[in-house]
Amino acid sequence: KTSKILPLIGCILLALIVGGWWFLYVRVQDPLTFEAIATRETNNWHSYNTKPFYYYWSFFTQSGIWTIPAFIGLLYPYLKSRVSNLKAYQFSLLWTLFAVVLLSIIPEKKSRYLMPVLIPLAINTGFYIEYLIRQFKTMHNKKETIPVYFNFGLIALIALAFPVVLYVILGEKLDGLWILFGSLTIISLLIGVVLIVQLKKKNISNVLLLTVGFFIMTFSLGLPLVEPLIAVPNKSISALTRDDLDVYGWNTISPEMIWAYGEPIPALKNDNGTYNLPNVDTFGMLGINISPDDWKVLKAKFNVEKKETFDLNTVAPDSRRYNERLVNEFYILKRR
Repeated sequence: KTSKILPLIGCILLALIVGGWWFLYVRVQDPLTFEAIATRETNNWHSYNTKPFYYYWSFFTQSGIWTIPAFIGLLYPYLKSRVSNLKAYQFSLLWTLFAVVLLSIIPEKKSRYLMPVLIPLAINTGFYIEYLIRQFKTMHNKKETIPVYFNFGLIALIALAFPVVLYVILGEKLDGLWILFGSLTIISLLIGVVLIVQLKKKNISNVLLLTVGFFIMTFSLGLPLVEPLIAVPNKSISALTRDDLDVYGWNTISPEMIWAYGEPIPALKNDNGTYNLPNVDTFGMLGINISPDDWKVLKAKFNVEKKETFDLNTVAPDSRRYNERLVNEFYILKRR
């Protein structure tokens, strides 16, 4: 076993280099901002968006159409004598459970923080899927077969109903999109019918391929069909013309806003409360929720003209998915 020590050390060093280079770079290049952000985020752990310890316990439902296989894959007493590689299965199971427990310890919780759990969960689910591929044709115990029939039968029914539901929801909005909708309808119905036939024949490998095919079809044809029809036509910052005008940000400008703009947006106010006003006669400013005290500082030195609002949201303001941080007012400031 001593022959494995050097590879293990090399693996640890490689993980530290890959995982720590950005941390080290920011820490060295911009220590003040790094410390301010680290302090703020650390404080948020116990004071912002706090949830109970068990908030993540339904983590397997985040796997979507694989929810039932993911749950069964977590049942160690059931799978321990059925998997082809017990040690590898134990590793993925412990990796998954320890990740959930460690995330649960921190009071601040959000659904997207479960992303590190989905990787080992997918590996863990793979052991159950591999067992089905090997043994499903010979299974006769209804306790084992019913969950499989229910899961993939439900997916088949969704595939059959998908075009009908889309037609009912979209209706007249499909004008000009009939070719795309027709392609989606044919493929979805075909997947649904063939999936039922293959499930009846217990060809679980084909059932899995059809399930993946339905998922790909939904994203490749369904989303392009639906998004332009239900999205709110808000004005993106990408429409902002530069005209040699420097643009700055007030408060925190979201990464999405900076990405859409296409260039860095320097901050006019630092995290420590100091101002960083440019020494130019005219410049643009993006900001939201600017305090009265900050307005006094700005208006004492500049004439301020509000030009327009940029909104990266694709849903209406009354939607629960509407995000205020994706909205910024744009102003032109001229020195007095």
